[in-house]
Amino acid sequence: MSDENEPILVSENRLFRICPNPTKSRFTVELLIENQHPMAEVKVFGMMGKLLIGEQLSGVKKTELSLENLPAGIYLL
Repeated sequence: MSDENEPILVSENRLFRICPNPTKSRFTVELLIENQHPMAEVKVFGMMGKLLIGEQLSGVKKTELSLENLPAGIYLL
């Protein structure tokens, strides 16, 4: 079992970091690319493929997202 604050790198290219994982409420997504003005979109899906959260990361490298309004479960990023 990993430490709650230990980042989990989920890409071989190491483009982003998510922590803490697992979480009960909030988590941080951090882009690891060197671009000065990164543009990315974070999407959280339920296990049935439904889009639950979508957020643009235009010009920022780090954002915090909340799962507080969603039922406990497994979600895909």
